[in-house]
Amino acid sequence: MINLKKHIKQSSTLLLVLTILITGCIKEEDFQYDKIVSSTWDPDFAIPLINSSLGIEDLTGFSNSTTVEVDSNNLVHLIYKANIYSVYGYEFLLLLDQSNSQTVTTSSADSTVLYQTGSVSKTFSTIYPFVVANGEQLDSLILKLGLLQISIQSQIPHSGDITITIPDATLNGIPFSQNLPFTYNGTLPINSLLSGDLSGYKFDFTGNGTFNELRVNYTITFTNSSTSLPTANRDLELSTNLNNLNMARAYGYFGQRTLSITGDSSKIELFNNTLFGNLSFNDPHVTFNLSNSFGIPINSQVTSFYAISNTGVSTPITNSIPNPLPIGAPTVVGQTATGSFFVDKTNSNINTILDQNPRYIAFDIDAISNSPSPSYNFITDSSRFAVDVEVNLPLRGSANGFSVSDTSDFELENIQELKKAIFRINAQNGFPADAYVQVYFTDSAGLVLDSLLSDPSDFIIASGLLDSDGRVILPYKKMRDEEFGPDRLRNIYHAKKLIIFSEVNTQNAPIQQVPIYSTYRLDIKIGVHAFLTLEF
Repeated sequence: MINLKKHIKQSSTLLLVLTILITGCIKEEDFQYDKIVSSTWDPDFAIPLINSSLGIEDLTGFSNSTTVEVDSNNLVHLIYKANIYSVYGYEFLLLLDQSNSQTVTTSSADSTVLYQTGSVSKTFSTIYPFVVANGEQLDSLILKLGLLQISIQSQIPHSGDITITIPDATLNGIPFSQNLPFTYNGTLPINSLLSGDLSGYKFDFTGNGTFNELRVNYTITFTNSSTSLPTANRDLELSTNLNNLNMARAYGYFGQRTLSITGDSSKIELFNNTLFGNLSFNDPHVTFNLSNSFGIPINSQVTSFYAISNTGVSTPITNSIPNPLPIGAPTVVGQTATGSFFVDKTNSNINTILDQNPRYIAFDIDAISNSPSPSYNFITDSSRFAVDVEVNLPLRGSANGFSVSDTSDFELENIQELKKAIFRINAQNGFPADAYVQVYFTDSAGLVLDSLLSDPSDFIIASGLLDSDGRVILPYKKMRDEEFGPDRLRNIYHAKKLIIFSEVNTQNAPIQQVPIYSTYRLDIKIGVHAFLTLEF
């Protein structure tokens, strides 16, 4: 941000004028006196300010998602890449917390054995339904994370322990088994809790001959506490919970589910800095890349494909997109099935659409798992179904009245000793396009206070000279002086913003199509000649 001190008391402070109109972008190497823009000015007062060489990487006025690539022929391509849909296995197959409870009641016979022998055991098995989120039929899964919690609340006045065994949950071939002790200390109820880590365990849900079922075995042993309280017909409440479950791998049938990809999430921003005018591209390409590492066939189709203007108007893009989309399913864990298709001027109206310079292109995609027919499925936590889009705009085309703008902060204090300033601009245009350039000084509300060039039509930098192939063979050079007297200087003392505006026109647009190469440059040198009234 520019901020010059108000009083210049010594002639050496003339160098401070260097910061006029500069927003912090002056580089150290710019201050080289051999690059002064006029050999006829007094070197004590003619100061070089900017020595810039701009290429296409500096001049593009497209969206933030744009990247610039150069092919083997040095032709520049504007590339827009976006992932418009992605779902991972851990998101697709959500594992719910499981909760089951049992009530164990001691009988008169249990009480008799307990008092006669000093202990009594009760063994039983149960089959717990494994509750799923979307109707999946699970055969088996391996847990990445998981926690088993067993809790009891007993009204039976005796100590003991519970052994829980899950024959269908194994780690390295060994079934899960834990022991939970509980102690009677004269107070009822007795409460006890056990937590066990299930990470890495493989669960088989087919042990009972079906799916989504888990067999669990319990053995409860009571030891005589010599209490006089009755034992028969008393209850022990047993809760078994599986919490914080994250799968590493799962097998079974995961059902038919809809994966909707709508325009809100599938928009690709192209031109976000356009004021008016038109860019025309000779050979645009839109490529859809699909990948699927789910062991699930997915039937997907593009239901709509359209462009959205800066004003929000949607225009259909007609095309011959395959239906269904060309994407299969892997047959073993670790594989990824891929597919792709493209849209260009040979199978769509994409040329016409992009000539309108839309703000976005967007699409709606419907996808259904296990369609058209069910199959056996597998999935891992890192499995992924994704739709990626790449828009490739080779810079071979035309520009007609295409305008871009940018804004930066600006501040200049009143310098009473400054009588006037003359700025000299030297430009060398190596691009195949005429460029109209203007810089506006505005206040904080955006009101224009003045412009850098009083007659910008006198400083249209013409295109470089082209050969028969539309390639620049000789750059165009032009120089312009611009004087700022007291009135204009007073105007910009109140400026808070600089708005830089440019309008671009290629030669004979839109009839002639010209290429843009990475070697093209626009060289700009700006110097200032300051006139001071100094008091000594």
